[in-house]
Amino acid sequence: MRITTFTLMKSLKTINNFNGYLERYNNQLIDVSLHIYLQRLAEEKGVALATIAAKSGLGDYVYKLWNGKRQPTRSGVISLAFAMGLSLEETQRLLRTGGFAGLDPRRLRDSALIFSLEKGYSVMEANELLDEIGEKLL
Repeated sequence: MRITTFTLMKSLKTINNFNGYLERYNNQLIDVSLHIYLQRLAEEKGVALATIAAKSGLGDYVYKLWNGKRQPTRSGVISLAFAMGLSLEETQRLLRTGGFAGLDPRRLRDSALIFSLEKGYSVMEANELLDEIGEKLL
């Protein structure tokens, strides 16, 4: 079972012994590099790398990301999430794993992306919505 970030933060604020925290929550910590996490997600979802490359709009660049030779931008990570058909929760975790801020519904662009993820839009459809509202495309 996944523990919420709120619960982890609350625990960190109240503990007296960090080792006890690690014993209790070690399995909840993000301890994997982004490219390994992407590989695991793709395998879980049953999505081929070639499909992700095509659907994300990132093309051959995806292969460099997969091998850990390049680090994507936040928009690149979001494009990968769309290409793999990730849920909002899975996308948020992917962003955090990559060291990026999660999608924030108080930001116009992020709100459009959240909406697009929830509706199952493709990268192209999400970009059309972003363009309609004058926001930067993925």
